[in-house]
Amino acid sequence: MHLPRELQWNSTRPVPVDFAGPTDVDFDPFDAEQPGIARFEAMAERYGDKVAIDDGTCQLTYRQVRRSVHALMAKIAALPRGRPVVALLHNTATFPIVFLAHLGTGRALVPVDASDPPERQSAILRETAPAAILLGEGVTMGEGLCDRDVPRIRMDPDPAEPAAMPVFAVHLQDAAGVAYTSGSTGRPKGLAFSQRQFLTATAEYVDACHINAEDRILCLASLSGAGCRDALVALYTGATLRIVNIRSNGVGAVIRALDADRVTILSFVPSVLRVLVRLDGAARAFQHLRILDLFGDRTSAADLAMFQEVLPPDCKIRLSLASTEAAHMFHWFVRPEALGEGQPVPCGYLARGVSMALLNEAGGPADDGEAGELVVRGPTLAMGAWQEGRLLPGPFLTDPENPGSRIFHTGDVIRLRSDGLAEFVGRRDRRIKIRGLRADLGDLEDALRMYPGIADVAVMVRSLEDEASLVAYVAAENPGDPPDLRALRRSLVTALPAYMMPAEIRFLPAIPRLPNFKPDFMTLERLDRDRSGEASLVAGNG
Repeated sequence: MHLPRELQWNSTRPVPVDFAGPTDVDFDPFDAEQPGIARFEAMAERYGDKVAIDDGTCQLTYRQVRRSVHALMAKIAALPRGRPVVALLHNTATFPIVFLAHLGTGRALVPVDASDPPERQSAILRETAPAAILLGEGVTMGEGLCDRDVPRIRMDPDPAEPAAMPVFAVHLQDAAGVAYTSGSTGRPKGLAFSQRQFLTATAEYVDACHINAEDRILCLASLSGAGCRDALVALYTGATLRIVNIRSNGVGAVIRALDADRVTILSFVPSVLRVLVRLDGAARAFQHLRILDLFGDRTSAADLAMFQEVLPPDCKIRLSLASTEAAHMFHWFVRPEALGEGQPVPCGYLARGVSMALLNEAGGPADDGEAGELVVRGPTLAMGAWQEGRLLPGPFLTDPENPGSRIFHTGDVIRLRSDGLAEFVGRRDRRIKIRGLRADLGDLEDALRMYPGIADVAVMVRSLEDEASLVAYVAAENPGDPPDLRALRRSLVTALPAYMMPAEIRFLPAIPRLPNFKPDFMTLERLDRDRSGEASLVAGNG
């Protein structure tokens, strides 16, 4: 990877992070230079008897969470230094306790969801080379997942209160955690982050959404991934964290929690929100929401209109563009007047502390108003890749102007508008050529989602003898009565150029998704290779 010398970097965010957001809500601005454990201790002192975490099975007050955190800090401190600790846990109240304990000791943590496939768990354990494995309640390790010589430690379900809080030297610039990507290419990749990077991302979210002790934050994402932010934001602000394991309990449990627990903040992927807002009782369930934060997928104007039908009038919708490597790069609170007719919905203004540049297809600087691949730099990017038990540069370049900053080619294609808003055009690896003409798979997905009766969509490329064609996988709202294929194809003819018409449309009961709810294209590729018998499901060439 290299960058042209004449590349122009843009670091301008023309509006405050809470612009068009909940500016009338009181909150305490977040200090990203204060160690996370100190921030939590202040909240535990102020809100000791308040419910801090509710996972549907148990409720823990701030005082109970602090007691468990202190007890675990003592256990972690006794482990050999120099290598991270892997925590293999279910998506329960235990996860946030483990986060806080590691941040308080200055030890790096690798959180792993115990419901992830054994192959993923094994791959992460091999890459991590951990000092120890922390096992949550009810978690057992399968045979051969890890070397038997690696120490195992267990969480104490009812720890005694230590005589005093353990105190450790914590350096905000040291590695605090290793996050593993979804493994969409078959091998999860580890990325190391410092505590300062976690705190900086938390500060941006708190300051944008004015998060405070009156909030009830619903966490649907795995706490080994995006859910980590929900947990830390709640416990650093005195809010209540409500955890719902959507993978095991289903979308009905989300609707019940939204209503019963009077949830005020929900952050999740649009693909799931499209399902939630169609359920009976959705308007009642969402009535207390003041912030709907959408990330991880393309959001259309039709999506926004559909969501607003069930949201209270004063609820703010926040969109963002992020990646595991670079955290949040763009975000904004949607303003209807900024949505151009027929244009993509902007993904936001540039985040604080991030600089950006755009590259054209030739690898040179993109012209003003031209779409190009997004390159970002700044100290908020990951420290590097964690591979075979050590920190390596990975996909990052060192910033020649600042050794503490890194540069990353995101693979996202965006267009920067004159008002400072960025439009997400698509992924570089999802922009292909068919018969010499440029096609974006996301455009076909958007067109399919517009058709009545379609709940979910994923489009992939089939390459045969150097000729590319498109295959569309579709999940119907009512699998027993899917839309008519011929009518569906006729609707696509009016919405798309002829060369972007799918060679095949196949109905599935549901689109397979990874733990982070992105489409599982490896599974779809296997289905496409085996187009016979039961694996073919319902195929239609129209």
